Amino acid sequence: MNLTDLASSALTRLQALLNISQHHRLLQLETALPSATLVVERATWSESVSGRGASGSAAGDELGGISAEIDALSTNVQLELKALMG
Repeated sequence: MNLTDLASSALTRLQALLNISQHHRLLQLETALPSATLVVERATWSESVSGRGASGSAAGDELGGISAEIDALSTNVQLELKALMG
């Protein structure tokens, strides 16, 4: 494999990494931001029936509930966080 082939292969891999989308993902985020600005990287769900959440703190009710923690990647380097606050 010559230098041109290596450069072409590296460029193809880099383009694949930069082309992040949520088109084929099981979990998609919809926010006040333009579509596909945030893409789910990881999601953790926990359920409680005793009124205490996953952290062990009192939830304030007898039924418990479901909580979700979502890590997301931004497809926009200049993301304005103020657009998410409401």
